[in-house]
Amino acid sequence: MKGTLPAVALACLLSTGCGGSGGSDSSSPTAPTNPNNTNLSGTWTGTLTRPSGLGSISVRWVGTQGDQGALSGPLSMTYNGVTIQASLTGFFAGGISEPAGVHFQILLSAGASPVSPSCSIANTDAIMISGLTAPVTTLTSGAFGVNYNQCTGFIAPTPPTNFTTDSSSVLTLTKQ
Repeated sequence: MKGTLPAVALACLLSTGCGGSGGSDSSSPTAPTNPNNTNLSGTWTGTLTRPSGLGSISVRWVGTQGDQGALSGPLSMTYNGVTIQASLTGFFAGGISEPAGVHFQILLSAGASPVSPSCSIANTDAIMISGLTAPVTTLTSGAFGVNYNQCTGFIAPTPPTNFTTDSSSVLTLTKQ
């Protein structure tokens, strides 16, 4: 009998319920987030608000949503008349013990932008947007950090370093 409890617990986790009626029914309030009920595909525009009175970055995301809810697409970022093409990827989370939401990541690899070839951009904290209810027309994140590394011509580095870190940016997108 030793080891029976962990095996039963594992079987219960892998089954449709453990005594609850939630299972995989997307209409149940206890079911995990169902990305098929929340479609984020399409064109979104908005701002990446920077901290301490720094100018906001205009953004445009053309999002696609895969069958399993994976999110991806190009992210145009425009600041002081200069536009850089990054990517915005994400996934759905929550829905059982926390509000349904999306976790996003901004990424630009060095060498990917002809405007600023050495520039790389990445968020340092998770970009979390919670409380989704369909139909979603606006997305607003909590505060998160962003590193702009060697982005001269876009976001100037903070001397004497080659990078700038914004510690409490907020992403707001509206579906077009």
